[in-house]
Amino acid sequence: MKKQAEEDKKDPQKAKATRRFIVVEGLYANHGDIAPLDKLIELKFKYKVRIFLEESMSFGVLGKTGRGITEHFGIDVSKVDAIAASMGNALASIGGFVVGRSYVIDHQRLSGAGYCYSASLPPLLAVAAITALDIIDESSNLQETLAKNATHFRNAISAKLKQEKVTQVQVQGYSASPIVHLRLPLASASDRSEVNRTLDAIASDCLTRGLALTRAKYIAEDEMHLPDPSIRVSISAGHTAEELSDAVETIVQSFKRHL
Repeated sequence: MKKQAEEDKKDPQKAKATRRFIVVEGLYANHGDIAPLDKLIELKFKYKVRIFLEESMSFGVLGKTGRGITEHFGIDVSKVDAIAASMGNALASIGGFVVGRSYVIDHQRLSGAGYCYSASLPPLLAVAAITALDIIDESSNLQETLAKNATHFRNAISAKLKQEKVTQVQVQGYSASPIVHLRLPLASASDRSEVNRTLDAIASDCLTRGLALTRAKYIAEDEMHLPDPSIRVSISAGHTAEELSDAVETIVQSFKRHL
């Protein structure tokens, strides 16, 4: 952004007519970390740009009442220009939504492609999404329980990997993120296929022991920065401490057998 500001000085007329955007995810599925929204808000006002948040993974998850990353950082939601999220995660439905300042949404209604904004959900799935929202609103401890489960799992598996001397595995992601990546760094790009086969074998091994896992998969040609191979673990508020401890034991022993 600093570099762009310098470029803009060379052609102020063009810069004046050009709109600038920061587009970030609240909680990143590929890494399990969160956007530093508090710092990005500072940059927004310093460089006169707009912020768009993609909150498919953070909506219903972060914040005391599940309002997402703005609530997590205690930031007034009006400072964000638009927020988009899928309803296929925390709301267990389909489709998605975009919310924002009235002038942004009015512009989208007038100028957005009709086929993007005219499709409606089947009534059954609309009711499912509304019911999920009601559950989030009426439950006082869902997000707190989820954060505790995620932190418990992350700490437990980090300690167990260290205890069993499985040093190749990196536990990645924000401490309270329900998305945990167990990543195997690559020594070289040519190792990717072999490492992926190893992770597939670990996932299959865990499945035979009653634990369903999946290797994180990417469309390589579409990724600007292709992550190293990993197994992605998704933690739920419905998991018990015993279930998470059993999962840690199963995963670590499987890594030991295959590495």
